[in-house]
Amino acid sequence: METRLDAAVAAVDTVVTQTMNQAQAIDTIATSKQTRPDEGCTAKYCLLVEDEDGTPHWYPIAGANGVAHALPAGYTELQYIESRGTQYIDTGVYASSNNVEIYLKTQLVGKATKEEDLISNYGDGLSASTKGRLVIGYYTDYIFAYARNSGSVENNAKMAPTNINDVLEIYAKYDYNNSTKTLTINGISSTAPYTHGASTDAYTFDLFRQKDGSSTSFFTGKMYNCKIIIDGILAFNGIPAKNSDGVVGLYDMVSGQFFTNAGTGDFTAGPDM
Repeated sequence: METRLDAAVAAVDTVVTQTMNQAQAIDTIATSKQTRPDEGCTAKYCLLVEDEDGTPHWYPIAGANGVAHALPAGYTELQYIESRGTQYIDTGVYASSNNVEIYLKTQLVGKATKEEDLISNYGDGLSASTKGRLVIGYYTDYIFAYARNSGSVENNAKMAPTNINDVLEIYAKYDYNNSTKTLTINGISSTAPYTHGASTDAYTFDLFRQKDGSSTSFFTGKMYNCKIIIDGILAFNGIPAKNSDGVVGLYDMVSGQFFTNAGTGDFTAGPDM
């Protein structure tokens, strides 16, 4: 009996994880199946399965709030995590190729009166031989992406959203292996081609800050998701989460690691999914 019930729940979770639309559809259906703490299900939405004797069993539905991520036991998915300007995450991912794509879903809190960096693998003393040196962040009324060489900006692009404080989806692509050495952010191309030398790794990607010595800058706001793609292969997929101890961070669906704050203070947890 338990095998049949477990299989039924696993089948629902599989369907939910396929697409966002499917997750939203199941969310709509599930609204009548609210949590039954007395039955041992503490998720926001639960699936009711009755056995042949009519005994009810309540199971959590993965992604019932519209996002389909089956995190392991002990982790709770959050809508976002929020940095207050002193927190950051070291993803451990190197730009091991000249072809890098980054997707970010974020929301700036307040106004960027200075550079606020969402992601960067730029550091002091980088030379023209470093692979994929890049930074994405907010500044005043626009979002920028640029590549740097020993402190000077060589290649940059920027987008100006209607409202800088909206929840924004940002997609930047750095392709240094073609003839034009292109850099784009949300389809907007850079103003100049990028001059690139021989390739070596240097720094890992940090989220919420640029590691640039004494002028390190941080991001103040919310992160809903981060994906890093190297040569077309997903290298990092950070999902906002908290563990059973209440520690807040990003759970990487690729490595299965939970990345927590490497700075000071603590991330603020958004609502549970």
